[in-house]
Amino acid sequence: MKDNEIIILFSSILFLNILVKILKNIIKEKRPNNKKYGMPSSKATVMTFILFYFSNIYNLKNNTIFILCILTILILFIKHLYKEHSFFQLLVGCIIGYIFANIIIFISKYFSYL
Repeated sequence: MKDNEIIILFSSILFLNILVKILKNIIKEKRPNNKKYGMPSSKATVMTFILFYFSNIYNLKNNTIFILCILTILILFIKHLYKEHSFFQLLVGCIIGYIFANIIIFISKYFSYL
């Protein structure tokens, strides 16, 4: 992993977390356990971002992608099981993470050609 790739990865995760905090304060949907705001799920956005970012940037093998998918689904299932997030909160988080990952992948590939 090159230095600029590490900077892109961590700055993207930082920016994604800031974006999710802003969205939570705008949407103001409570978690199922009535603690704090839960829409969209921070874990779902970051896990989905990492899954798609790594699988696209590093051309991972199918076995590795499968294991990352299983881990992501397991973590999100546990969040739903313990009523930390509703299914819809997790789904919206995954969608945001997927869109954000594709934006960062596009930007990374664009700047690598310059």
